[in-house]
Formats: sequence, structure tokens, C-alpha cells
Amino acid sequence: MKRRFLAGFIIGLGLILILTYAMSQRWLTSLAVLFPFADVKAPAMQQATPGILDIGKTTYIHTRVENGELKQQFFTEAKKGTSVRWTFDKYTTEGDPIHHILIYQPNSHTYQVTIDTTDDKFGSPSVTTMTCARFDEIADSLTGCDHSAFFHLGGVPLLPMTKENGLAYLRGFASLQWKDEFISAEAVDGLPLPADIQPATDYYTYQLQLQDQTYTIAIHKQTWQQHWFDTLL
Repeated sequence: MKRRFLAGFIIGLGLILILTYAMSQRWLTSLAVLFPFADVKAPAMQQATPGILDIGKTTYIHTRVENGELKQQFFTEAKKGTSVRWTFDKYTTEGDPIHHILIYQPNSHTYQVTIDTTDDKFGSPSVTTMTCARFDEIADSLTGCDHSAFFHLGGVPLLPMTKENGLAYLRGFASLQWKDEFISAEAVDGLPLPADIQPATDYYTYQLQLQDQTYTIAIHKQTWQQHWFDTLL
């Protein structure tokens, strides 16, 4: 008799626990439906799935850069094999942001790039995603992309700013941008610069020759800020 009672008690207790758990899950689901913006979480027994390291957002507003150091952090984490995401917004001349999301995917050793122009009031709204094979640090570009030959990151290159690195960057970028049209790029000291980017001694100056165009480029010795002129100065 005691055994039957004990067995019945254990079975009953088990049913109560099962019903209690089921009701708690239904309650959590109901809360999520009623309050979709609330942070409703299941009990601690539900473990979070390992995700992507989100390092934050860089903003490029014309010549001003906010959180520019995140670019270096993104590629440092990528070299470690971390699944990492970096967001940066580039603002147009009219003041509208173009959103960019870069994700390094360690399993395939590739970079996923998403470009979102839906907030560009003067452009065509679209969201484009492509995959790129590698990062060319000299040209500051992702290459081997499936929708284009390359994707130029812009902003501040990761190389230290020296006259030689400035020249290497220009040659690398020009060979991607203009391919067979690119002829040469040379450092030319002492080129005169317009009054709005003085003193001239703060800049390295270069000339870049294409088949039908010559550019003069001034790059700031400390900040990598670039000024391109499509005529000889």
C-alpha cells in the first residue's frame, strides 16, 4: 500500500512539474506577443548561441571621422579568426548616410559586405550584399568580390603614413580602380597647393598618370586626409 502511494505521489509530482514548465513557457510567449519590444527571456537553462563580435560603428562625415580606430580593430580580430562585424556610415555631400556592414566569416575566410542606400534621399534605394575573398592592406580595399572586382573601404588606410606608404597606396588603388588605364604614380616634392589646404609642408604631394588624365594628390602627413585635383598644379 505504501509503495503504491509513493509511486502515485512521484508520478503526480512529475505531472505537476511538467505542467508548471509548460505554463511558464506559454506565459513567456504571451508576454513576447503582447510586448514585442520587451526583453522577455526564458529561464537560464536556455543557453545563448555564440554569435558575432559586434565592435560598433564608424562614421565618416566629409572630413570628420568618429570611431575611426574600429577599422583597425575589425581587421585585427579577423586575422585572429574571429567572426566579427563592423558598421560604418559614409555621408553624402547632401548629408545622407550610406550604411555599410562588414562581417568576417572565419569558416570560409571571406568578408561579407552589405551596402544599404535606403536613407540616401538623392540616390536609388537598394540593399546590396557581396562576398570578397581577401583584404589588400596596401590598396585599402577588399578584392576578389563576387559583384565587383574590388570594394574600396575609404577613410584612413591602416598603413602608417609615410611618403613611401602614400605612394604604395596610390599605386595599389589606381591599379584596381583604373586597371589598364593606369600608367604611373610618383612622389613629387614641393608642388604648390591651394590656399585652403595650407601649410603645404603638412602634405606629401604626388602625381598620378592615366592614359587620358593626370591627377595631383596631396596627402596629409599625419591624418592621411587626401585631396585630389584633376589638373596639374
